[in-house]
Amino acid sequence: GHIPSSDFIPDPSYTSAIDPPFRPPDIVFPLVWTPLYALMGYSSYLAYKASAAPGSFTLYTLTLVLNFAFLPIYSAMGQRLLGLIDMVVLDGLVIYLICAWGGGSNTLSKEAWGLVPYITWLVFATYLSVAYCWLNGWRGQGRWKMQNGVKQKVG
Repeated sequence: GHIPSSDFIPDPSYTSAIDPPFRPPDIVFPLVWTPLYALMGYSSYLAYKASAAPGSFTLYTLTLVLNFAFLPIYSAMGQRLLGLIDMVVLDGLVIYLICAWGGGSNTLSKEAWGLVPYITWLVFATYLSVAYCWLNGWRGQGRWKMQNGVKQKVG
């Protein structure tokens, strides 16, 4: 996520945007991400202790890089489509990582189970991102506008 500050000024295209259905209030995001990052770290520790395949830690690091890259790409740079590509690749890699750390049986290992809340949130975040773009335009310049404090469809 981003680091809030008193001088943060939201992008006007964001503040005037139509929110997708089921979008939680802003406060929910740091409340969710904090325990998710802790759980991800604990899962990687368990995988390390279990001597998971060395390549899986490269994959884990790549998921962290993609995760941290999403918000600057999607929001700060306004590259919505590139951000969505980042998110979809991230979703796929986390699913692959769950399988890699899964233990190869019909039941998941503890380290794989630790990533299940993460992929669940990522899939929800992917939905929110796609829905936001669908409602507001893929380049941040929406099909909607604010007029007299009311969001109205353009065209």
